Amino acid sequence: ANVGVNLPGVSVGGNASGTSTLNPNAPLTENGALTVTGSDVFNQYKINFTKGMKWVYGMKNTVGGISIPGFPGGTPATTMDLGTFSMEVVDVQGDLITFESVANITAPNAPKVEPKRTTVKKESFSKLYVEGFQNAGSGTLDWSSAAGVSQVSVPAGSYATEMILGKAIESLETRPEPLNQDIKLWMNQDIGMVKEEVLSKITTSGITVDSTTVIELQSFTK
Repeated sequence: ANVGVNLPGVSVGGNASGTSTLNPNAPLTENGALTVTGSDVFNQYKINFTKGMKWVYGMKNTVGGISIPGFPGGTPATTMDLGTFSMEVVDVQGDLITFESVANITAPNAPKVEPKRTTVKKESFSKLYVEGFQNAGSGTLDWSSAAGVSQVSVPAGSYATEMILGKAIESLETRPEPLNQDIKLWMNQDIGMVKEEVLSKITTSGITVDSTTVIELQSFTK
């Protein structure tokens, strides 16, 4: 089951992919057909966005835990390198920031993703993360904060982070069963997202597939 890849500012993938546009003045509670609650948990991150700031992330996906009726134990997990994506601040005008997102998806048969520019208000940069979970369907996305601070190591280094949790339930246009996603974002006060982990679960004709996508910061340019 291809449930797509969720990237800040970009939506790519197979049957569950979609595209959307952002209005920097739009409310945080809606993103197309996706109803979003709890986006204010991102407000604690007062990042000083400047032109030239750039985040480069690596992506991997593990498909495992496939439960098939009559097949005890299911199938073994497989892990695939999905490539990289980057976000760069290309313009800052007062309260508005323009990001350019570039995805280099190396997975077999992955669609080509054109660079995309997105403009948001500084206090509303959470829209970048909300938009990444718009999978061409309708449903809900609920964000909440997890208590505590943890040290997280990624290729770019070790960072003090707080965790933001997300729960998405979407009815996709291409599938009769809903897509369920449990999301973890490790956020740093100075640079934003350090790591993302998304567990997607979808059932088709009695077969349940778990797919875990991990996105980690490879480099950060201030």
